[in-house]
Amino acid sequence: MLAFATWPLSLLASQPPPGPYLGGMVLGFVVGAAGHMVRSAALVALGIGIILVTTVLFLLAFDPNAAKTFG
Repeated sequence: MLAFATWPLSLLASQPPPGPYLGGMVLGFVVGAAGHMVRSAALVALGIGIILVTTVLFLLAFDPNAAKTFG
C-alpha cells in the first residue's frame, strides 16, 4: 500500500524539467511571429523548425524508448 501512495511522487521525479522545452517553444513562436511581421518565409520556417525540434527532444527526454519510434 505504501508503494501505491508514493507512486505519483516517483512519477513526477522521473519527468524532465519543463523549463528548457517551454523556452524552446516560446522561442519558436517568437521567431515565427517575427517572421510573419516582417513577411519572411525563412523566419517562419525557422520558427516552425524550432518548435518541431523542441517537440521531438521533449518526447525523447520524456520517454527514452521513443527513440525506437524515430528509427
